[in-house]
Amino acid sequence: MGDVLRVFLYALTASAILASTSMADEAKETKRPFVRVVTGGYEAMRAVHGAKLEGQQVDTVRAYLDAKGVDYTITPMAWSRAYNLALSSDDVIIYPLTKTPEREDNFKWLLHVHRQSYTLIGHKKIDPLELSKSDILSGKYLSLCEANSVNCHFLAKYGFPQSSILRVHGVELDKILRLVSKGRASFMMEEVEEVNRTASRHPQMKGQFIPIKGTHFYADDYLAAYHLKPEIASRLKLTPNK
Repeated sequence: MGDVLRVFLYALTASAILASTSMADEAKETKRPFVRVVTGGYEAMRAVHGAKLEGQQVDTVRAYLDAKGVDYTITPMAWSRAYNLALSSDDVIIYPLTKTPEREDNFKWLLHVHRQSYTLIGHKKIDPLELSKSDILSGKYLSLCEANSVNCHFLAKYGFPQSSILRVHGVELDKILRLVSKGRASFMMEEVEEVNRTASRHPQMKGQFIPIKGTHFYADDYLAAYHLKPEIASRLKLTPNK
């Protein structure tokens, strides 16, 4: 009877071990991978100033990540900080990021989120009728942008010499508007409606800025990643970066 009891207990213990191992394996299989999403676009800027992070872009990003079965957080911040985090950290995804020739081979372009328009905007002291392209090319005027942003890319594309583009780290649009309104620079490349919305919060900026006609640029913005670990890349059906 003792031997039978020992055999029974042995079998019961073995079954329990197998069951717990199976449950652990199942838990590993069902654990959702995690990514950190950072954003420094216009939606993020409004959120930094107290508004809820909402809009077409963040809705598109959430729907994509939910469909992929990953857990995530989305953190709004200054653009240059978001960009630097994406470059320096594993499994950090950024949006909106414009696909430029300089970036194209370095990032994984996960999802198109928005098509953004940019316009050259000058201080009101600049008379658009007297503005010439030769003045821009000669470096007569200074322009201002947040470092690493596509705004700087478009300023250069329009003709501003690199020495005439002031790249400022960690600033938001309201700070750029203040700097231009105070004469630190004469031009910026921004979205007109967003400039008007931001300036409306600061009465002293009303009427300070003039869009320059015929200076529109368009950019396709993406959800993108610089370095993804293999398990994240696999979940997103991508080839992991080396």
